[in-house]
Amino acid sequence: KITTGQFAVLSTLWEHPGMAQTELAQMTSMDMPTLNGVLKRPVARGLVDVLVSPDDKRFRVISLTDSGRETTNILRSQGHMVSEKVLEPLSPGEATQLLTLLDRLIQAHRGR
Repeated sequence: KITTGQFAVLSTLWEHPGMAQTELAQMTSMDMPTLNGVLKRPVARGLVDVLVSPDDKRFRVISLTDSGRETTNILRSQGHMVSEKVLEPLSPGEATQLLTLLDRLIQAHRGR
C-alpha cells in the first residue's frame, strides 16, 4: 500500500530524478521531519535510494530505483483513471477550470 504522501514523493521523483532532499521537501510541501517519515517505507521496500554526500553528511540525494520507477509508472497510470472518474460529472470546460484553479493553489502554497 502507498500513502498519498508517498505517492507525492514517488511522483515528484519520477518527474525530477535525483533531487536533493531539501528540494524534494519543498516540491512536495513537506517539512523535513515529515518527509523523513514518508521516505521510510519506500526506502525499506527498495523503491527509493538515499545517497548521502561523503563531503557533507547532511546533504542527501533522493532518487527512484528501477523498481521505484516501474511502481510509480503503474501508480501514475492508475491515478489518471481515478482523476477521470472523479471529474466525470463535470463538463470538459469545468474540469479544465477546476484543474487550473487547483494548480494555482498548489503553486501558491508550495514551499510554505
